[in-house]
Amino acid sequence: MIPLDEVRAHVKECYNAMLDELGRWLNLGAFDANQAGHERNGPRWVRKWKEVNGKRIIQARLVVRGFKELQAAQLSTFAGTTTRWGQRLVNSVAAQQGWPLFTADVSQAFLRGLTFEQAAQMKDEMGRDVRFTVPPSSLHILQQLPGFEDFSPLTEVLRMLRCGFGLKDAPRLWNNLLRKVLKELGLSALQSDPQLFVWHVESTPRGVAPHAPQAATGQKRRVPILITHVDDFKGAGEAEYRRRLIAGLEKEFSALKIKEG
Repeated sequence: MIPLDEVRAHVKECYNAMLDELGRWLNLGAFDANQAGHERNGPRWVRKWKEVNGKRIIQARLVVRGFKELQAAQLSTFAGTTTRWGQRLVNSVAAQQGWPLFTADVSQAFLRGLTFEQAAQMKDEMGRDVRFTVPPSSLHILQQLPGFEDFSPLTEVLRMLRCGFGLKDAPRLWNNLLRKVLKELGLSALQSDPQLFVWHVESTPRGVAPHAPQAATGQKRRVPILITHVDDFKGAGEAEYRRRLIAGLEKEFSALKIKEG
């Protein structure tokens, strides 16, 4: 975190960082204004220095105090991460097949997870009601957003529509959506490691066009392999299917931060 004296010395940069963060929440449909009820959760700002494209900037994140939430004790919070052997398996398969490794990261992942309304329709999930307001010192920043120019904390609160940073079930709702997207793309999770995914396609004999009538042999081959760790991915695969996988993830979650090789 940035010390208070540095915050005071970089007021303009902090202001822009907090405005960008609230703008992302709004663009992702993470909250709206609601006149009913009262504030139940007071979030805080977490600011830090970050290097982007060789330039040092301030990044601000609005973090809700999940431990203060009234429903905290009733929430199911488990969200698995890949095992150590799963990480080794990806490296092993990549070496055997001669595939280049790639890593990817989803920006603002928790805010892209299932909405509370979607989650409430799933088995073993409960309806969520989380209301908050921004810290008083940043109220004027919230009022810069379209639709919030007249927002008053005396008569209104902000109602969360998606899990934000700090809520105990945020990783779970994100993971549920991620698994759904990967399944729709054609990947299947292993029973031994539910966060390790593989994609199999019909094997094509040599010298036969992939779409020819005799192309299918009844055998399948593995084309990519992928592990997930919250909002980070590591995988490898044939070039065509690697591109399909990344394109499918970016279609759902916007541009990924990708490193290859």
